[in-house]
Amino acid sequence: MYKILLILLSLSSAVTLRAQTLNGVPLEQLDATYIEIRVRGYSLFNNSRALEVLTGADDLNHSLKANLVRDDQQQLINFSSLLHGANFMTRYGYVIKYAGLRWNNNQLEIDYYLMQKVMPDSPDAGDRIQTIPPPLPMPQPAPAAPKQSIN
Repeated sequence: MYKILLILLSLSSAVTLRAQTLNGVPLEQLDATYIEIRVRGYSLFNNSRALEVLTGADDLNHSLKANLVRDDQQQLINFSSLLHGANFMTRYGYVIKYAGLRWNNNQLEIDYYLMQKVMPDSPDAGDRIQTIPPPLPMPQPAPAAPKQSIN
């Protein structure tokens, strides 16, 4: 009886485990040293956001729902922010190496993170974030040409 209960318990826990995938590949099996992550909306009717992971391998698939992280039921996983996505990817051995910046309404925002997979025995294993270069200055309008008087 004890063995049957143990088997049922292990089967039910195996069913409830959720393996996150990218285009059908489990994230722990990604064969990419560097990835680029972005968080983007995927629904017009609510503010659901998904994590887009670009590996450089087959990123030419221009489908709107390609390269998005999904669970084992192929449902998109909702991410509240880019930092939420970065924290999620650290579970799989990735660390932030660079932050891509952009201007939005006169404010500088992080647009994407470039992340590197760090092996536990690597000399970089202790580095979790490297220095992010300072942002570029905000673009200024070109100065107006001096008025010339015509005599």
